[in-house]
Amino acid sequence: MIMRYFLVVLVIFLSVPSIAQGNEGTDVVDLKIETNNLYEFSEFKWETLKEVIAMDNDEEFVVSLVYHNESTTPSGIENFTLNYKFTEANFPSTVANIKSHLETLMSLAKEYQ
Repeated sequence: MIMRYFLVVLVIFLSVPSIAQGNEGTDVVDLKIETNNLYEFSEFKWETLKEVIAMDNDEEFVVSLVYHNESTTPSGIENFTLNYKFTEANFPSTVANIKSHLETLMSLAKEYQ
């Protein structure tokens, strides 16, 4: 169910590209993935995004991971937004970077449990 939500959001954002400031002629597609459960980020299917980027390789994709901590108990992780720029060329290294950041955040969250 959650993955379907992400895919719907992905399609919506893909249909509304904007022109990048300072890079005339380059379309920028902004994708926002929001959750209040940190572990849901690790369930995102990056291969789906890779396919979309491969089809639209003339566009730059900016993916924002947005976390809202709705817990009343301290978790060590506050609200945050992480932005990543994707191109077809940097896709593998950017996904590896995201996974590394998420592992660090999840280990911090476990310390407070």
